[in-house]
Amino acid sequence: MQLASQNEAARLSLLTTDNNRNHSLNRLVFFMFGATFLVTVVLLVLASAYLKNVAVQDLAADHGREVAQLAFHNIYLVMGQGGTKKDMDAAIAELKALIDEGSIRIIANDPGEYTYPNDKTPRKTDIDPAVFQVFLTGTEQFSIEEHAIRYLYPIKIGDHCVSCHTSALPGDINGIVEVIQPIEKLKVPVGVTLKLLVGFSVFLFIILMVTIHANLRLFIIAPLTKLVGVIKTVVRDTDLSQRINPDSKIQEVNELSGSFNELLSSIESYNLRVNRLTHNDPLTRLYNRRKFEDCIKAEIEYFKQSKESFSIIFLNIDRFHHINDANGHPFGDIVLKKVTMILMNHTRDSGIVARTGGDEFGVVLPRTPVEEAEALAERLRRDLSLTEIDSQRGPISLSGSFGVVTYPDDGHSLAELTVAGDVAVHKAKEAGRNRVVTVDPAEVRSASERFGRKAWVQKAIREGRMTLFTQPIIAVNSKRLFGYEVLTRVRDGDELLSANTFIADLERHGIEEFDQFVIESALKYKQQNPSLRGVKLFVNLSAASIQNQQFMLGLPDILNAQGIPSGELVVEITEREALRHLSGLSTLMRKLKNRGILFALDDFGSGFNSFLYLRHFPVDYVKIEGSFVQNMVANGRDRQLVKHIQLVTKALGVKAIAEWVEDENIHQLVAKFGISLAQGYYYGDPTECHEPDVLRSNIA
Repeated sequence: MQLASQNEAARLSLLTTDNNRNHSLNRLVFFMFGATFLVTVVLLVLASAYLKNVAVQDLAADHGREVAQLAFHNIYLVMGQGGTKKDMDAAIAELKALIDEGSIRIIANDPGEYTYPNDKTPRKTDIDPAVFQVFLTGTEQFSIEEHAIRYLYPIKIGDHCVSCHTSALPGDINGIVEVIQPIEKLKVPVGVTLKLLVGFSVFLFIILMVTIHANLRLFIIAPLTKLVGVIKTVVRDTDLSQRINPDSKIQEVNELSGSFNELLSSIESYNLRVNRLTHNDPLTRLYNRRKFEDCIKAEIEYFKQSKESFSIIFLNIDRFHHINDANGHPFGDIVLKKVTMILMNHTRDSGIVARTGGDEFGVVLPRTPVEEAEALAERLRRDLSLTEIDSQRGPISLSGSFGVVTYPDDGHSLAELTVAGDVAVHKAKEAGRNRVVTVDPAEVRSASERFGRKAWVQKAIREGRMTLFTQPIIAVNSKRLFGYEVLTRVRDGDELLSANTFIADLERHGIEEFDQFVIESALKYKQQNPSLRGVKLFVNLSAASIQNQQFMLGLPDILNAQGIPSGELVVEITEREALRHLSGLSTLMRKLKNRGILFALDDFGSGFNSFLYLRHFPVDYVKIEGSFVQNMVANGRDRQLVKHIQLVTKALGVKAIAEWVEDENIHQLVAKFGISLAQGYYYGDPTECHEPDVLRSNIA
């Protein structure tokens, strides 16, 4: 919970940081419009200045041309009517009156001609370059002076002019009309016009930008803001039920909203499936162990307020592994579903049912005293025992071992209640199965001690106090070393404790870590000792490890990684474990044998179905039950059992190993029966792995 809170805080902090670092879309659009407005105004001002200059020049040229032409025509009319110089001055004066603060004058070409508005006759050296250029080319000239615009218009001699100007020819330049006008007088009307135009353009641009911004806010920014709000709500509250109404006028915004809704729906659906997988068993649809334990914790918290006790029923289906192996996993699934239906029919309104393991179920009964829980468990047991399921081998009867515990009488925590439930179920199985039992505090304390021994073994492994020992397996006829059986001891102070003191508790409460330690340590020791090349290692593995296919199928890879041939590892399994996992174990053994791993059947002869296992399991060795070998010198029946086990295994191509050979007499009988391999104190005591070659002196 603390980690989840930290993750949530970090996520919200990230959102806050992003908000502080980034600008909103509304702000960004406003900034972009403002920047665009400023750039537009600057461009309009620059453009207006340029246009003003161009317009003034064009206007001045047109105006100067018109005035010059008008002056020429007026003089021409005066001259045509026989007017005097005074009349011409008057005509020029009238035109000058039309030009505010401007001037008009006539520049004569010849020295004999006069120049208006004065009588000074210019010499060619007095004519400026622009005037000279007009006289020379006969083209009009336009120029902008410092504060005025100057226009020079050439006066050309026409056909009708030669009668008066007898010395001139048609087309000659007889003079120039010069018009000068202050530039400011022309800029004013042009500037006002351009300012009005710029102002109107800016006004239209503002109206356009405001309209666009309003539409963006209404149709894009507002829906996106709503979308962001929903996303924040989903992130903050983990509320996947949130949805957005796609009501925008913009198709793309609606598509974005619709896609986000679809994404939320997909995530919600996926989350529901994950929750079901997290909290529910996929086969029976019941709660799984995790949810079952959460329910127990919730009931414990509720008790602290209400002081109402609750009870738990633990159930194990009797002989389920045998049913599964004999009839196949599909039939086992049918059995599990049938048991689920019985449990649900009896507890639908009063309890919480869960499948807590392969053949294990649990029922939490809120506000239920132990007496009512026992009565319900008895009804469940009765209905289950009356149930038969048809199989290919005939009807299969079901039964179950029930344990009933109550809070707080049988435990004050989840761990204590779980231990009490395991103890109760185990007690029911030991009493003959198909019954309902409760536990007393002494039994729970004993179980807790067993759990404590498991933790003690795990601690010993971590601290390096788990030590490997080896006992030699000898070729009987030559007394030469054939292999070693790997054994374990735990150092407890100055004492070395045998695995027999804790192995039963480990098998009940988890032994895989122990098995992994043993096999990895043994292979590492073998790899580091050249003297063990070609020597086989016999290693016992528990039922839990044998069922772990990933671990088992990985053994050849472990051997290859350490450069050890697969044929130098022999996996020992007991008859007890072989019976529980008949079908699956046979398939697994064949897969591993194809990769070179060898197998030995330990304690052979201790069960009623020993020879049946030779039919089903592809074993390479059988280790004859040690009690038969130990007693066969004095006991004729044991002697015959050992003899015939050797005969049968030899006929099947399986090598027999005689265990518990403790003296010369037993050794002689073993050799007489033709048993090729043997093990026992006669050949060598178990020795620590740091001295594997230290054997008894009577071994050749």
